[in-house]
Amino acid sequence: DNESELHPYYDRMKYLPTYGDGTSLGSMDYIYYTSNNMELKGITKSMDNDSYGDLKRKIEIECDEIRKKMENTDDDKNKQQGVLSKILELPNDILVSDHLPVAAVFKLPNICDGNNQDRD
Repeated sequence: DNESELHPYYDRMKYLPTYGDGTSLGSMDYIYYTSNNMELKGITKSMDNDSYGDLKRKIEIECDEIRKKMENTDDDKNKQQGVLSKILELPNDILVSDHLPVAAVFKLPNICDGNNQDRD
C-alpha cells in the first residue's frame, strides 16, 4: 500500500471539501464537462490557506484519520453522503453558505474560424 498515492474519495474530500453540517464532511459538488469540446485549465480551491489555514489543516488531519479507520473496514455504505465528522459546520459566522464554492476555468476552441472561412 503506497500512502503517497491519491485516493479518489478521501483526498478529494481532504483537498476540496465542499460540504459540512457539523455531523458530516464531504466533497459532493462537482463541475462536469466533456473534454472533446473544452479544455480544463484550472480549478479553484474550496478553502484557501490564507483565509482558512487552521481549519483547512484540521480538515486534512481529520480526513487522514478517517481514511485510516475506514480502510480497515468494509463499510463503504455512506461514502456518497460524506463521512461522520464535526470538523466543519456550515453555515457559520465566516462561511455563510451550507456549501463551499467550486469553480473552474475552461478554454473553448475557436469554432468560428472554421465556420466562417467562406465569408468576408
